[in-house]
Amino acid sequence: MTWAEKCHIVLEEILQQHPHDTPERRKAIRDAYPFGERKYWPYKVWCKVVSDMTKAKKIKTNDDQHVLI
Repeated sequence: MTWAEKCHIVLEEILQQHPHDTPERRKAIRDAYPFGERKYWPYKVWCKVVSDMTKAKKIKTNDDQHVLI
């Protein structure tokens, strides 16, 4: 299992429990870091996966409007 795969598993569980961006979700993400000390490559992978999985995504609708999901 790669570092990113482990991060995805942990974050998917948190995002199911906390679907909206709230202080509780941010705290849960901070507390769930699975690799010990926040240093080196594992921490960089964690930060990238968190960013990718939590940022709002824009989608274009048929009437040329953008909606955040």
